[in-house]
Amino acid sequence: MDATKPVLTRAADAAAHAARTAARLPRTLQERRRQREERWLVVTVDRPLEDGDDGVHARLREAGAEVEVRPAPGGRGTEIAARPRGADRDEVRAALREAKQLLEVGEVLRVDPQPAGERSASPASRAIEAITRRAGRKGVL
Repeated sequence: MDATKPVLTRAADAAAHAARTAARLPRTLQERRRQREERWLVVTVDRPLEDGDDGVHARLREAGAEVEVRPAPGGRGTEIAARPRGADRDEVRAALREAKQLLEVGEVLRVDPQPAGERSASPASRAIEAITRRAGRKGVL
């Protein structure tokens, strides 16, 4: 900074710079959000690439995702990549997890309620039910 500039001029320059930065911030945040939404989601399936897996990938395409299938690095199975392309990102993530489970295990694994029926109403059981419902959507507890 120039020490010979009057204090008010320096303050005005700083205020103008802050205003320009604040005006760019929403655009920057929107751009980051858009870039995050457009990123590829990738899983590695511990299975070699086969032509007969098109039915498994149909769920990903139904969810509105662009799908790529390629051999995983180092010969470690197959990579399935999906990009939401305007679709709900959480739905594409769930479809990607389901595709991985179908290819590796042969079925989609679900958390079933307690075998004896409903859990008794308690704070702990309500927390467990909420966590189980959330895990089905996001894939994490």
